[in-house]
Amino acid sequence: MAYSAFKYGDPFVGSPRIAGSSIGWVSPFVGFKLNTQPSAMTPPLWPSMTFADGTVGRLYSEQFDLYPASSPTTFSIVSGSLPPGLALANLSNDIARIAGTPTTAGAYTFTIRASNSYGTADQSFTLTIGAAGSSGGAWISIT
Repeated sequence: MAYSAFKYGDPFVGSPRIAGSSIGWVSPFVGFKLNTQPSAMTPPLWPSMTFADGTVGRLYSEQFDLYPASSPTTFSIVSGSLPPGLALANLSNDIARIAGTPTTAGAYTFTIRASNSYGTADQSFTLTIGAAGSSGGAWISIT
């Protein structure tokens, strides 16, 4: 925490204010400003997201980031299962990846749990793996 000297009667007496990424206030009883970093205590929060479809025998890799969740945030499968050949990896801070080479076509439903010191959040997903030679996976069409 950082402290800055203020005198009674400064413009922000008794009311919260936001300055950059810190929140502070001046108290008529204490006479100093207290700054805290609210992002340092952030529980995981899932954004609206889906995973791209994949194809049997083709390398698959999807990375996701729960920023601004506090570090370290860890990820685990708590129900269902990933398609055979894929694995969930905790990379760093609040980033994880599902990667590998899928071996079996189908629709796979699973729930990922994100946890850190300030909370836990679960999110369900369905990932579809198409048969080899199908049009699954990420494609770019240039015309």
